[in-house]
Amino acid sequence: MIKGLRAAHARIADSTGCSIGELNTLTLDASPKSPYHRNLCRIAFLAPDLQRLILEGRQPLDLTLTRMLQNDLPGSWVEQRRLFKTAA
Repeated sequence: MIKGLRAAHARIADSTGCSIGELNTLTLDASPKSPYHRNLCRIAFLAPDLQRLILEGRQPLDLTLTRMLQNDLPGSWVEQRRLFKTAA
């Protein structure tokens, strides 16, 4: 899970030349070529508290890389927390 999160942030940084924290709007030079990499980019935009839980190894059991890559991930942080049953 941590490896996937780091890869997502790296892909965004490589495409934009800046970190997620520096982005006001996301403009990629080109869409990632593979469906896997397109889906992977989405997890860079997880709610910060969910990212922190992942990095600390305390994420909910159903918050898995496979689940996030295979399903739609809400853009709303509130909805993400609801989906993975976490509180802000």
